[in-house]
Amino acid sequence: MEDKPLTLEATCIMCPRRGLKICPNCKDARYCSKDCQKLDWKNHKIICPSFREPKPDVTEPNKRMNGIIDDIFPLRGLVNFRRALFFPGRDQPPRFVWVKTWIAYPGYEQWDKEEFFGESETERVFTAHNSIQARDACRDEDDTLILFFRQDATSHAPNLAVRAFTRAGTCANYFRGPIMLTRGFIDHSGNDHMRDVDMRDARNAADYFSSAYRQGIRDPCLANERFLATGVSGPELTTRSGRATKYLECVLDGCDSVFRAEGSGIANLLGIPILIRPYNPPKPKRNQFGFWIQEDNEDRSREENTAGPENVDVKFLLRDITSTTTGPQGTTAEMARFRTDDRDYAGENGFGSSPKPWNIKGPVWMTRADGVPLMREHVEALASYIRDEVEPRLSKALAGVASGGVVAGRETVLNSITPTDFSRYFDAFRAAKMRHDSCWEKAPSPYAMTKDVMADLKVMMHVMWEHLKKAGFKQQSDIDPGLRPGVLGLRP
Repeated sequence: MEDKPLTLEATCIMCPRRGLKICPNCKDARYCSKDCQKLDWKNHKIICPSFREPKPDVTEPNKRMNGIIDDIFPLRGLVNFRRALFFPGRDQPPRFVWVKTWIAYPGYEQWDKEEFFGESETERVFTAHNSIQARDACRDEDDTLILFFRQDATSHAPNLAVRAFTRAGTCANYFRGPIMLTRGFIDHSGNDHMRDVDMRDARNAADYFSSAYRQGIRDPCLANERFLATGVSGPELTTRSGRATKYLECVLDGCDSVFRAEGSGIANLLGIPILIRPYNPPKPKRNQFGFWIQEDNEDRSREENTAGPENVDVKFLLRDITSTTTGPQGTTAEMARFRTDDRDYAGENGFGSSPKPWNIKGPVWMTRADGVPLMREHVEALASYIRDEVEPRLSKALAGVASGGVVAGRETVLNSITPTDFSRYFDAFRAAKMRHDSCWEKAPSPYAMTKDVMADLKVMMHVMWEHLKKAGFKQQSDIDPGLRPGVLGLRP
């Protein structure tokens, strides 16, 4: 029973379940199960040894900054060390490092960039959200992940270690040269404060690298990547098209903006990291972030994603299982420095509800963040599983909980949504489907995507890609940003 909300620090670094299993070596990475530990192992085995490096002793006397004595402020020049995660560049593996810091003046902490970036000027980006896991990446409203890179990064070779650190082994072309992950916050006076980076931050950085800067614009690092996606149309479009099913497979290139879209929290619990983007983002969402599409400049009110019956599959997939309370949830979208998708997972009424901005009624595209092909059978079975199995559990947990109250049964629900539970459901669902649809005989379980299965799907994807091109299908990266539906562009 949850009398108090479960804190982020107490959760698994891969999902919002309680993390009771701790790595015996680094004694920092928390996991809820062997399933989640296995998903993180590719990265953890690389950075675990360096995490154990002891913090250096402070040998430089206080009241010194760069060797210059300064008695004006008693704390100025106070030396310390903070842990950061450093990607040196090219294919050099990442490692945890201790970065020298000092108090530049009261309330402002500076760090020694020259050791890692030379004399080059640096730039930084912030993130406080993990869209793949559909939850916050930081401990409180102030806590922020900060990534530093060289100002002249475009003149450097791609950072292949960053690319390998992602789930699918792909990232945007922007990640070049040395890159440093730090953590901290900016106080009300605009001063920097640094905190030690840990394994949770490393996982959040890996998922950030996977999604950042993928906005449907052509990228040489991503244009030749192929991903099997599944589209789900709303009831009206399915009827108009005359198709027997609302599920449609398609091949998308790696530039598509689906890779920076919000993920399904429930699918993430199942080890199937699914990202979902509407074909045409709802206008309220566009207005929220100051974006526009071509239709906004035309004198018409057609909104394909807000007319007609709801796309119930999306509603199920986007159920909020991250929030610990009911009622309206706060959002970092209100914070000036975060004009991103922060907390798009938050349900309109908190835990167990779906996000209001994404009450999608039109078609959507879905794909997996780990690069594994997302077959239409998997999406159909997953939506059915949530409807038949998860929805009753959510209703039971919410019974009698007042608005704003802590959901005492939340952990019970999360612990029941497991790969084993879904695998059992999928097998029964497939058996029932095979009686009427022979296509299901060849549909493997999402947990049985062997090398042979993947090889067969790769051949099928190549054929489908060529067929789509001949049929005139355009990838987002093939179309002018101001003309394509479903792609956001900054208002001029």
